Amino acid sequence: MVQGGHFYEFCPVSSDEGDSLTIYDEDRNRIPAYWDMDQQCFVAQDDALKELKFDSYMDSGTQNLLMQYQDITWEFVKANGSPQFVYVNFYKRGDEIRTADSVLKGYEKLFTGRGYIWGRAIPLLKEHILVGSGPDTFVEEFPQQDYVMKANTGRWMLEQIPSKAHSLYLQNALQTGILSLLCLLIFWGSYAVSSVRSLKQKKDSSFFAVDAVILLSVTAFLFMGLMNDSNLAVSPLFWGMLGLGCAMKKRIFPGNKNRLSTYINCKEVRTIDRESIQNLFAGNIRKLLIEAGPDYEKLYEIRLRVGRPLFLVYAGGERFLQIKRGEPYFVTRQDLKETLEYVCGYSLYAYEDEIRQGYISVQGGHRVGVTGKVLLNGDRIRGMKYISCINVRLSHQIPGCADAVMPYIQSRNHISHTLIISPPRCGKTTLLRDVIRQLSNGREGIPGVTVGVVDERSELAGSWQGVPQNDLGMRTDILDACPKAEGMQMLVRSMSPDVVAVDELGREEDFRAVESVIHCGCRLIATAHGNSVEDILTQPFFQKLKKMEIFEKYIVLGDRKQIGIIKGIYDEKGQKW
Repeated sequence: MVQGGHFYEFCPVSSDEGDSLTIYDEDRNRIPAYWDMDQQCFVAQDDALKELKFDSYMDSGTQNLLMQYQDITWEFVKANGSPQFVYVNFYKRGDEIRTADSVLKGYEKLFTGRGYIWGRAIPLLKEHILVGSGPDTFVEEFPQQDYVMKANTGRWMLEQIPSKAHSLYLQNALQTGILSLLCLLIFWGSYAVSSVRSLKQKKDSSFFAVDAVILLSVTAFLFMGLMNDSNLAVSPLFWGMLGLGCAMKKRIFPGNKNRLSTYINCKEVRTIDRESIQNLFAGNIRKLLIEAGPDYEKLYEIRLRVGRPLFLVYAGGERFLQIKRGEPYFVTRQDLKETLEYVCGYSLYAYEDEIRQGYISVQGGHRVGVTGKVLLNGDRIRGMKYISCINVRLSHQIPGCADAVMPYIQSRNHISHTLIISPPRCGKTTLLRDVIRQLSNGREGIPGVTVGVVDERSELAGSWQGVPQNDLGMRTDILDACPKAEGMQMLVRSMSPDVVAVDELGREEDFRAVESVIHCGCRLIATAHGNSVEDILTQPFFQKLKKMEIFEKYIVLGDRKQIGIIKGIYDEKGQKW
């Protein structure tokens, strides 16, 4: 026995004359022990052992030794012929007393005995870095034979077998490995960070209360997990709420991912009328389109160039139409002339003004671009002849494609001045169209507002004969084929819009009109060509707007391989969200 750093040997003897006890110290010096009649036990005449009480007796051929310290009795037995005594535990079974490694020596009683369990469980982690010991194996891995320290912690600890770590995190690390715990912590941490960020952005959203309750509930469970294990009654609710919280982040708040597709899983509001598209082209080309049967829902452009192959342009690629295998169809000048006549309804004169601007709007919201020899009257474009290229751009409406960015743009009581930036053919006009629609119609408990749109190139509304072909919302007023600068001024003076939306800012007069709109209290949603915020700010007029912190949000699109990819969202200072 070890007591106070010293080793003692107990030699109980039972005979016909009675029971006796002899005690030796580490130097083999005999320590007298006598039988105390009052206490009915042996008492050693040594100060180091004064708090210990002993008893020794023979029972059915078995030598018994009892030692009592405070309120705990230690029982040892030795059968005849056995070389040593065996400890009898609380469950009356013989066992070996061992000393376990601990990292919390002296703090065993911390948090109602959790210090004892944690201190002896933590050293086990070095054996379970990768895969852990397996589910429900804690009771086998824990050093259950550390009886002395159990007793020092408390009688209640000696009388139990620890079957769990009393810490969700320690339990997971031991049973599934430290790497598994790190993955869980990263997952929980990313959810908490994204939730806090989303709550900052949608204080006035109808989702704020729900999101806040979920975050607080999940946080409370994880905090509880510091000193408690997973509870069967509560854990299903926790994982259910965590899943709901993650789903809400994915649906209404995109978090801090660098690349997010806004168009994936969105469907167009209408099926493109392929027959009306085919009827725009000359007979030879129309026949080829019918035979090829392209997917018009994914088709963005059909390009005709004199003496060049006929190209179909899709998102992220292109292909040419073939007469026969491997042989492309080369467009003739007659093809262009005939196509232009179909587009203009055999009245080129009626479309002179549109041709002068380089495009013609057709039914369905589609736009036909033309290039050729430009005729000038001084410094003004008078017309165009010798048409050499026709590009039919198909209009695509994708309702819901702006869902990912709307929480950044609009809350219940505020609409941010927003600039959408992207290279050509990356989806900025399609995105702007849906932003306008959602602002106008309202969304998820947020009422709609009056939106004024200056559609200089008839691309947003796709108006044909004055009728918008695309859905821009029920509260939207449209100035079709009107220069942006003049149109913004007209809308502010006459239509009292809450929001003014324009496509592709670039000219000096556009920026003067922007300042006027801002100073009138209207919110501005606009687009611009560029690859990044830094690219845009190389332009003097945008630099001025940046210094004035006019735009509160910059949304950057990119990646021509897949249209509608959000590269980043930035605040008025150019900091990424």
